[in-house]
Amino acid sequence: MFLFTYVFNHTDHVSKQNFEKLKSIREKINWEIEDDRRKLLRHYTFVIKNWDGVLPSLRAIFRPEEIEWLLVEDMKNKNVCCKDSFTDFAIRSGYKDEPDCDADGKLSSRRTTPLHRAAIEKKFYFVHELFKIFDRFDVNYTNESGLTHFHVACDYCLEDIVNKFLEHEHDLNCIEEETGNTPLHLALARGHKKIAESLLSSGADPNLANAEGSTALHVVCQRHGQDDLVGIFFKNNNDNEKSLRADAWDKKGRTPLQLAVANLLPNTVDTLLDHGADLSSFVFPTEAYFGESFEGWPCDDDYKLRLVSGVLVVVECLEKRGFELDRSDATTIAAFFAKHELLDGSLNLSKYWYFDGKFAKQAKGIMVTPRLSLHDLIRLRPEEATKLLSYKDYFDFACSFKLCELTKTYKRACNLHLSEKLSRGLFRRWELDPFSKVKGSSKDEN
Repeated sequence: MFLFTYVFNHTDHVSKQNFEKLKSIREKINWEIEDDRRKLLRHYTFVIKNWDGVLPSLRAIFRPEEIEWLLVEDMKNKNVCCKDSFTDFAIRSGYKDEPDCDADGKLSSRRTTPLHRAAIEKKFYFVHELFKIFDRFDVNYTNESGLTHFHVACDYCLEDIVNKFLEHEHDLNCIEEETGNTPLHLALARGHKKIAESLLSSGADPNLANAEGSTALHVVCQRHGQDDLVGIFFKNNNDNEKSLRADAWDKKGRTPLQLAVANLLPNTVDTLLDHGADLSSFVFPTEAYFGESFEGWPCDDDYKLRLVSGVLVVVECLEKRGFELDRSDATTIAAFFAKHELLDGSLNLSKYWYFDGKFAKQAKGIMVTPRLSLHDLIRLRPEEATKLLSYKDYFDFACSFKLCELTKTYKRACNLHLSEKLSRGLFRRWELDPFSKVKGSSKDEN
């Protein structure tokens, strides 16, 4: 008991000393002088790092606007560990933001907070942590450009925070003025299905266009790796009995279907067509934006079969619905192949590399479908492979990245072999050479 009392009293004494030290440092500086404020921050960083005992009430030392300045400056300090930051100290001390009221006594939401700044500067850690300080969800703080805390929560995929805002029935369609983005645009751009679904089921308008003229569907049709997101979108639309603008044009004159084709999203293409996208007026994407989103991808063998099979499967989706590919469309595809060197055939292997025992051992364990191994597929003649596999089968296999299980040389050989086998028919039909960029497309480029 004596030891406990001693420790408690000692801790309490140290806490009071630290509190007085903080208060003394604050009182000695002129807040109007920036150099003084920065000196204070440096002193505080040392005191906070070595703090021992009960944490103080920051409001007993600082005014709210001073605390906000310290929070903003804290983000700029790259030399401070997260656990030693002023932000972490403020959270552990129990500091909470309190909203101001207007002349009528109503909560005022027009204000730029440190959380806005953290979001704009892409400081994920601080965005996440600052919601522990700015945890009033009955007010949706909005900065001068219309960016709200609700936007930030959707943009940073903070599902729990989004749900708390939804409980207070804020404007679901609030617009950030510079980009024109709504919370739904941001959630979809990040590919967060649950947040997007919650917004849609709560009544978010899917037809609103942002500054680029993009609706929610345009955004969905530019997302790689989430080819099923559009299905959830249409399911929700049916539930709410809303009229979805499936053929809306963005400011570049592109429809969601054109973007889905340009981004090689076969499931999305099929879903759009299943739900009324107009194929009769469809124009195949021009070279200006066909495959444009892949320009930042690594130009290596891991992605080549993915791109080749992606092109062929979206073309197949269109042709099955009655679309007729013309020569200029095929020229666009050939140019895409050439640009990404998808059929670059320089290999330091013998003609019969697939008979090599080392390759056979690796390939027999890789299944393209439940009944067909990579080893067996490689040996099939093109016409035999066509009977057993669809373009979609190749695409799904490529997206699984199972070829990465092969050694580098064999992986490259398989990518080239399968890509050539797949694309041979298309280029023969139009007598095109995919090894060199073909000129002469008759269509104007957007």
